[in-house]
Amino acid sequence: MVGENLPITLNVPLFPLPRVVLFPAVRLPFYVFEQRYRAMLRDVLDGAGLIGVPQVLPGFEASSTGSTPFAQVFGVGEVVDYVTHGDGTSHIEVVGVHRVRFMEETTANIYRSARVEVLDEPDASSEAAGELHQRLASAVRALLPLVVPPDGQESMERILSEVPASLPALVNTLATVLVADARVRQTLMETEGVAPRASQLANMLDDIRHSLLERAAMDAPEEPGNET
Repeated sequence: MVGENLPITLNVPLFPLPRVVLFPAVRLPFYVFEQRYRAMLRDVLDGAGLIGVPQVLPGFEASSTGSTPFAQVFGVGEVVDYVTHGDGTSHIEVVGVHRVRFMEETTANIYRSARVEVLDEPDASSEAAGELHQRLASAVRALLPLVVPPDGQESMERILSEVPASLPALVNTLATVLVADARVRQTLMETEGVAPRASQLANMLDDIRHSLLERAAMDAPEEPGNET
């Protein structure tokens, strides 16, 4: 059939932000204050409710130009909640729904918009998903005592127990809350397939734990020698 395997494309407004990676199934808050993005939000709420959130490339965070470069693979999210204040600014919450690849910018507006291709998100088999969940849970629980206070560990345990019905949601949530380096999160965003992303994330968490343990060992005071 003609066109049967054509990629799914969308036209979405763009909200480029530094150090932000919006994964599918992850909910993030944003503050909308610039005039161009206030206009964008009005159009989004009157339309399909979708916003593309590409990460501004490192080194261009302070740029005020309209052509600031951004990552070519990013998340498209749906506005699921918003509050507009008396001064015209808004607090919004967006939940990721797609990984997409930038294709081209579309008609110029006060804000930028683009045509994007929705990327496939190959899932893991049920057996592989179970194994990956166990591996991730083990990596997280080994790392937590080194980086998170006890009260934070409780909330992470809730994530491990409540989210795993969906491996993609678990992987993407852990990448958002545990990986501080936005460049590394971008690498995970660009990884195709849930299983490779889960494995890559588990390796990253193990590497972080090993580095922290090595640093702690180097910083530990030497024990005094036995006196004779």
